[in-house]
Amino acid sequence: MTPLILREWRTRLGLSQAEAARIAGVSRGLLAEAERGRRAGERTLTRIAVALREHESHVPQPV
Repeated sequence: MTPLILREWRTRLGLSQAEAARIAGVSRGLLAEAERGRRAGERTLTRIAVALREHESHVPQPV
């Protein structure tokens, strides 16, 4: 997952950085750094992606 895809995914879900960070169990600062491509390793990006995917599966889809 690239930083740009992470940011686009979060915004498509309608989540603020703070909300997405809470869902992923990371700090808002770490999420912001991940979205900039800094300070976030593959493990952190995977953790965030898994949490957002899980959240996305519970979001009602328009019909």
